[in-house]
Amino acid sequence: MKVLGPNLKTECQHFLGSQMIPNYFRAAKTGLRAETLRQMTLTAIGIKRYRARYKTAPANLAALCPDLLPQATHDPMSVNALLYKVDAKGDWLLYSVGENGKDDGGDSKTIPSDHPWICDGLDAVWPRAAE
Repeated sequence: MKVLGPNLKTECQHFLGSQMIPNYFRAAKTGLRAETLRQMTLTAIGIKRYRARYKTAPANLAALCPDLLPQATHDPMSVNALLYKVDAKGDWLLYSVGENGKDDGGDSKTIPSDHPWICDGLDAVWPRAAE
């Protein structure tokens, strides 16, 4: 049996800190994911509204401001704007760099997880409508 020394208060603080720090990291990650999803949702709504109004996808996200969005949305996973592409058919792709912090071109390959969701890929990609 371990006998607690004279530094009981310090030992307890270190123990409690070691138990709580992982929870702070988990909470920060959850908050970052939620804000990414919120920014992507606002942007996707703006894109859909633009498409309904002009019958085409916007060439870039700046075209959404200030008529459809009051200000440009950003990517919480980086210091830049969300990433957006339009192909020749007019289909659009909206994505965030994801937790790895680099642009993988909209790669949504899922990283193995018990609870996969849009932020679990290499990039966090806005889901496309089923055909």
